[in-house]
Amino acid sequence: MNLSYLKMATICATLTFSVGMTTLISCNQPKKGTGDEKTNTNINTSNVESPLSDSLKVENLALDLKKLKPLGEAEFKAKFSKTFNGFQLTDVQSYEDNEKGSSAYAMYENGENHIYLSIADGAGAGAEKVRENMISYLEIKKDVQPGDKTTIVEYKGWQSFFDESMFESDKMTAIHYLEGNRYNVVAQGTGVTLAEMKSFLDKLSL
Repeated sequence: MNLSYLKMATICATLTFSVGMTTLISCNQPKKGTGDEKTNTNINTSNVESPLSDSLKVENLALDLKKLKPLGEAEFKAKFSKTFNGFQLTDVQSYEDNEKGSSAYAMYENGENHIYLSIADGAGAGAEKVRENMISYLEIKKDVQPGDKTTIVEYKGWQSFFDESMFESDKMTAIHYLEGNRYNVVAQGTGVTLAEMKSFLDKLSL
């Protein structure tokens, strides 16, 4: 399966936050049939074992995150700098929900280039959503082929979603990852290459 042809629309799962806003972040992938499994003769056994260990790592993380107290609105909002890596903060909102966990949204701009951050605090009630997203990245990784412009790579210690399949047509890129072993980050860029997006996020610390 070539994920670069599927683009963002075919990798869909939603992060739903306290105010009912949703952000497109990953997707239900087509399940592999038994025929696909039988005809795949280039299986690397080390890669087969990796998803299992990664999934256990995610499950353990979720258990630890459930014990933490989520950030309050003011504390979450204060984490965003007014200027960051050449970009200006033009909008920021934060929310606190005892049932869904805390979340925040920020827009950074540099001329016609934009980076939108949608961040969910994985502490407390937010742990389950973080677990679901991290597991979905492991499922997507099974279908990634060499040369795909949508892929799963290790970033900041965790398997993460990198997408540039829509850059040529719409100048859009996206990176979804776990920041600081706690925060589920969905970063979407317009007019920003995947390398530029990664450079921006490399410096982000929450």
